[in-house]
Amino acid sequence: MNFENFTCHKIQITQEYEKGRLGGPRTLSFIANGIKIDIVQIGGRTIELSYDQTGDFDRLYSTFCQLEKLFVLFEGEFLAFKNIIAFDCDDEELEQSQLYEKIKSSRLNYCSTIDACRGNSTNFLDVFKYVNVEIFNKWCNLVEDLDIIHQVFLYNTSSIGLPVDGKIASVIELFEPLVELITAYTNQFSSLKPGEKGTTLKMCLDAIISMYGKDLFDKEYSKNADRFLQILVNSRIKVMHIKRNFNQVCLSGEESVLYIVKLSFLYRKILCCLLGIEYRDYSDKLDKSVKRWETWENVFSKFINCKLT
Repeated sequence: MNFENFTCHKIQITQEYEKGRLGGPRTLSFIANGIKIDIVQIGGRTIELSYDQTGDFDRLYSTFCQLEKLFVLFEGEFLAFKNIIAFDCDDEELEQSQLYEKIKSSRLNYCSTIDACRGNSTNFLDVFKYVNVEIFNKWCNLVEDLDIIHQVFLYNTSSIGLPVDGKIASVIELFEPLVELITAYTNQFSSLKPGEKGTTLKMCLDAIISMYGKDLFDKEYSKNADRFLQILVNSRIKVMHIKRNFNQVCLSGEESVLYIVKLSFLYRKILCCLLGIEYRDYSDKLDKSVKRWETWENVFSKFINCKLT
């Protein structure tokens, strides 16, 4: 959001869980690109971003937005946005007409995470242990390279009112461009050329799951890997056809919710790997999360036994 000619020394943003309280007390401080970042968490979370003197409000707020997305990568959900205050160099509050209301109304719809991706079952990494200036700078570069890919991911794991089969279709499709990104960073999938003849979505999904997600999708692969991959592909192309002209096996509504969550775990794991975070640091938490979701309402067992046979 553009606050033209609005300068300040510091902004202070307060966030909380929609329900419940954050732990604490916890603190974190570092300096990135000339901006000092101080975070305090006691029940809620307060984030202060400041210049040595004064500077553009927009730059401070943009830095917060990048930091918030990194927190979501680790914790799995956006926190509720409760307040924002700007200060001058004397620590006096600056009067900016309806600052909180303007910022809150400008926040994109993906800043409200879908219920399925909320809570301890999707929180893998302690931001107070793993966030530092090096990781933050890597993250800013990674988000720039991801471009629209990450926006699509956030929208389709948010609470916006899209049909769940549309959300899962978009999440599945992300793994084609993700192959290109992984190749650019690691050269792992150099033989795959998404968008070109000879490289299919099914091949991209298989390559990524085989490299990064065998632990997340072990049961699916053990039961019938080819059929599982084809169901994912069918669920993607389903949105391109009217119902009477498409009779392939796809994910049901409940199954779509399950696989939005499991594929979001895979997506987040890949980005953590590209940031250089060791998988062993959060593998136990991720394994528990996957197992918890695989017992949800018997959806997973029915899928495995009825659709992968």
